[in-house]
Amino acid sequence: GVRFATVSVSAAVEVALDAVASRAAVDVPAEVARLEERIRAAASRTHGEPTGLVAVELRHATAMLSLLAGPEPTVWADVADGWDGLRDRWMAGEARVREAEAWFATGEAARTAAALRAAHVITVLLSRVEAVSRRTRISVSSAELVTVDERTADRLGLTPREAEVLGLVAAGRTNRQIGAALYVSEKTASVHVSNILRKLGVTTRVEAAAVAQRLGLG
Repeated sequence: GVRFATVSVSAAVEVALDAVASRAAVDVPAEVARLEERIRAAASRTHGEPTGLVAVELRHATAMLSLLAGPEPTVWADVADGWDGLRDRWMAGEARVREAEAWFATGEAARTAAALRAAHVITVLLSRVEAVSRRTRISVSSAELVTVDERTADRLGLTPREAEVLGLVAAGRTNRQIGAALYVSEKTASVHVSNILRKLGVTTRVEAAAVAQRLGLG
């Protein structure tokens, strides 16, 4: 029952994040409250204080809610330590990637790098580690360019040029690098980035990159 609750909460959070990225109508506080109740119900069926695998799974499910409610890097660090204690390298790496994203969201670049390096040793998570590395511009390997397809760009209200720029933003390029890649001035690149932020309804290029990657562009 706890395993099912953990998986179902994770899936529900991912669906809600997709909806937010697509600017679809979603009541985030209500969804968080609903999922918190699902976790409490699962915990109540353990007949006592959860321990071992059950305890870590419940902590992981609770940490997933922070993706909607706000970054909680120390919560993810605790979850990762729990999975390490159970010798589950896959789940520990998953939690470390989430920890890295949360540290960066709180402005802790050094701790972001440490969490990324810890996750990087798990090769099955390499693609996700590199995605976060590109978005945060904290390198563990070289970033690759991102292609924003025409259909997605149209859905976001972006011009073809803005789609190109978003792809470069998602790959961690600066305005100067974007200008050089597209043979325009740094000022022109900055204007494109500002238009993209406005159209996506975000305030920073990191958030724009996150939207791109959430929609499968990264």
